[in-house]
Amino acid sequence: LFKDVLKIGGLHYNDPSKPWLKPKRLFLGYNKTVVIGILPVASFCSGHTFFVQRMPRSKRIHPYSVHTTFQYSGAVGKTHRLREALLWEDDESYFNPTSNLMAYIPTIRRDLIRPAGVMDVASHFELVHHQLLQLRTAFLLAKRLKRILVLPRLVC
Repeated sequence: LFKDVLKIGGLHYNDPSKPWLKPKRLFLGYNKTVVIGILPVASFCSGHTFFVQRMPRSKRIHPYSVHTTFQYSGAVGKTHRLREALLWEDDESYFNPTSNLMAYIPTIRRDLIRPAGVMDVASHFELVHHQLLQLRTAFLLAKRLKRILVLPRLVC
């Protein structure tokens, strides 16, 4: 393995003949013939640092690479996560299908959005349940019509 080859002869980071190693997080491997460096985590992200911790966003940087580690559904799941983050380049047709779409605008009663008094847990559940019933109906209709449902904006 590559990591084992690099360790031949030991890893050296306190080499007095090369004082520039330590401040730059560099060390020597493979019998002191290869310089190895530690990459900044926010620029070279694992799946956890990019998707969960959102480190590049908090540091306001664009990562150089994102490794989709520990993602369910194999390659399909990894591709989906990258698409969600706008890090996957697809043909225009993927984002703008020309047919088989179905969309709807949910109807929401005003008294559910602004109930008399305070929005408590029961009122919130009633608001969400009202929208979920419409969404379920739309899913069933789209399935029967063999269409792709475009999800509406929901109120929470």
